[in-house]
Amino acid sequence: MDWREVRTRVAWGGAFLVVGCMLPYFAQRWMWSPAQVTVVNGSTGEVLRDVEVVVLGEKHAVGELGPDVSHQIPVRAASAGLPIRVRYGARGRTWETRAVVPAGTCCGDRLKLALAPERSSEPLVMDTP
Repeated sequence: MDWREVRTRVAWGGAFLVVGCMLPYFAQRWMWSPAQVTVVNGSTGEVLRDVEVVVLGEKHAVGELGPDVSHQIPVRAASAGLPIRVRYGARGRTWETRAVVPAGTCCGDRLKLALAPERSSEPLVMDTP
């Protein structure tokens, strides 16, 4: 085996390695396209802007979401006890969930909200404590 054959085999192996690693990423982006999310105060209609999105442990601003997500919103005295509606996607589809409220939650703490895909046909209204 001469150096040209080795070079060709290494190049083809590298190309297959790159394609093999990138193909699942692009397939996931194509099959589960990110959703646009808006978090709204259900009573006043005010869009809540200070929302973090946690996707597989990574924090993102409200915007693109993948299939496995949870929301964290700050608990404030002004918003305590009011329903919150989350709309996503181009057609304004919604998910419903309940807040996970740990004991001793106070204003300024973060309230974790998890999306439930099996409830996607129902309006998403979340009651914050």
